[in-house]
Amino acid sequence: MPMPIDLSGLRFLKPAAFSDGDRSRAVLGELFAPDFDDPEELLADIDDEAWEPEPPEGGVVLVTKLPEEIDPALEGELEAMLPAQTRSRLSRFQNPRRRRQSLYGRLLAQRLANIASEVSSGSYFLREQPPEGPLLADYEGRPFGRIAIAHTEEGVAASLSRRRAGIDLEILKTHERLSGLAEFALGEDFADAIRELQKTDARRADEAFLAAWGAIECAQKFNGEDRKSAAASPAHEELLSKYARPPEVEVLWEKGLIARDPAGKAVPIEFLETPAGHLTLLGFPAGRSVEILTLSPEALLEEFRSHVRAFL
Repeated sequence: MPMPIDLSGLRFLKPAAFSDGDRSRAVLGELFAPDFDDPEELLADIDDEAWEPEPPEGGVVLVTKLPEEIDPALEGELEAMLPAQTRSRLSRFQNPRRRRQSLYGRLLAQRLANIASEVSSGSYFLREQPPEGPLLADYEGRPFGRIAIAHTEEGVAASLSRRRAGIDLEILKTHERLSGLAEFALGEDFADAIRELQKTDARRADEAFLAAWGAIECAQKFNGEDRKSAAASPAHEELLSKYARPPEVEVLWEKGLIARDPAGKAVPIEFLETPAGHLTLLGFPAGRSVEILTLSPEALLEEFRSHVRAFL
């Protein structure tokens, strides 16, 4: 049974240092160009028609602040670096700010796909799968990696992994009806714990709620849109469909926050304070990379062009 995370553990930590680009490339190299220790054992497994390799653990998360202003022509050039299917999906956004958030989320995802191609012998692309976000596909269109995207009004994050994972990015705010939101999210016991914490430290109560909410948001992305709710709350019961698949991760409150898979095994959760917002990670092992990207739009465009030239 997973150990619950009590309210004192529901806080966003500011790392002494984030990962750099070299670390991110190294992690993606391990994910997309795995080194098999025992070739003979691998060949024996491949002879078994029922055998499928277990995707390696790990992942890379890119986080960046959105530019306050960007030249429309430059924004158009950046968008042209994305697959046609992705550009078509972006064209449906009417709100300029919302469209820019989605654009940058997919630019970060495409950047991760480019790096995965560069550090391996593969060639990887974004493949849209509405209503969910994109996934990573190989040159034949077969799914090969998991992508998650999250954003706030001021920042965006994207992750790439071989196994299912979820991310969420939020801005810490004060909620007037915090206990009501807490009950909706995770039930009465969680709401009671939040109310008690509010009496002594209102800001910490806001942060604890945000961490729990981020875990729920992560779980929804982890599970996919057509799965049952990941939060064990009575308020979610009406949302459950008899046609929905069961969740691959469940988030609930049992004297603390718990994230577990169907076998009851703990799924790791991490809460980080970044320059672009409060980041929650679900399903990432300790060896993950979290990189803060500070490239200007112009530098990002040049990086994309360099990648295209290298692969022509």
